[in-house]
Amino acid sequence: MALAERYPDLFQGLVLFHSTALADNDEKKKSRNRNIRFIQDHGAVPFVRQLIPSLFGTSVKRESETQLALQIAETQPDQGLVNALMAMRNRSDRSGVLASLPCPVLILSGKHDSVLALKEQAELALLPDVCIFHVLPDTGHMGMLEEPETCRTFLLEFIES
Repeated sequence: MALAERYPDLFQGLVLFHSTALADNDEKKKSRNRNIRFIQDHGAVPFVRQLIPSLFGTSVKRESETQLALQIAETQPDQGLVNALMAMRNRSDRSGVLASLPCPVLILSGKHDSVLALKEQAELALLPDVCIFHVLPDTGHMGMLEEPETCRTFLLEFIES
């Protein structure tokens, strides 16, 4: 979103895939601070072991996908996760960028996402002149693993259009 804000004419399209243009609210910032302290005190592995399962939708158990996400996450350095949490905590509200962007936008969101509120994502989808908003019905925050073929189809359709 920062790149789109600075160089909007570089974009032929923009995808928010389990992502948002909104800044963290105070509650989320406090949660990110707690998570940063937890990682600094206990390391990344215990953090991702409790986080990753909560990122998947609740309607369908996906043990193999959860295990794959855990395997990937457990290899990440502590400071890398701390930096990612800090970056998300400190990001600016760039919803205005969506409203002024001169290209189409695709927003992919999970119906059961515990991280991003579906209502807020739907409101963001109203901002661009051209926006395609897809809700993945059996998905939490991990559509790339939960519904990979559906996500692939939506992405390819958007790119081709």
